[in-house]
Amino acid sequence: MMHPVVARVVFLSALGITATGAFLVWSSRQECVYSNRIDSEYGYANYLATIESLRERVVALAKPDELYVFPEFRTIYQHPADYYAYAMRAVRSTKLDLLEKKIVIYSMTRLPGGCYLSFVQNGYAGYRERALTLEEFTPMLTHAFGKREAFLDVAHYREAQDLIALMRQDSTLRASYSLEYVFQVAEEEK
Repeated sequence: MMHPVVARVVFLSALGITATGAFLVWSSRQECVYSNRIDSEYGYANYLATIESLRERVVALAKPDELYVFPEFRTIYQHPADYYAYAMRAVRSTKLDLLEKKIVIYSMTRLPGGCYLSFVQNGYAGYRERALTLEEFTPMLTHAFGKREAFLDVAHYREAQDLIALMRQDSTLRASYSLEYVFQVAEEEK
């Protein structure tokens, strides 16, 4: 008998849905499948319009908590799986500015651990491709909602340890004062 996740991927492939339409994310601890939301250009455009609208109303974002006053942000934050495919694209978009990317990043912090890890891996790939600057990538690892940073909640995952090892090889990331804490805590999580 075929595993249900494999069956779903085969079914989606038979329908011609691309990888941008149905994300399959594996981690050593959990699996996330977002096949219920098809990544359409219309949906992505609406998502970007929402992010731009939030950006226009946020003058300076001193703390992520300031975004809670906006119902549009709360909707995305409370249901990140519905916007995951859009956020994966948006965070690597060269059309968004730093504040818009921070809004995207902060809105995804309620993703389950393995899915947030995939989000960070996507961001790191964007950083390596120069689609994200260090200033844009850093909030994925260092922002705090509640008591711990979302990334540190998954630092014990094997995939997270591999990602941290890759990041440590990057002299710019290694020299970043703001990431020093992430590397230190990740080392303790081993």
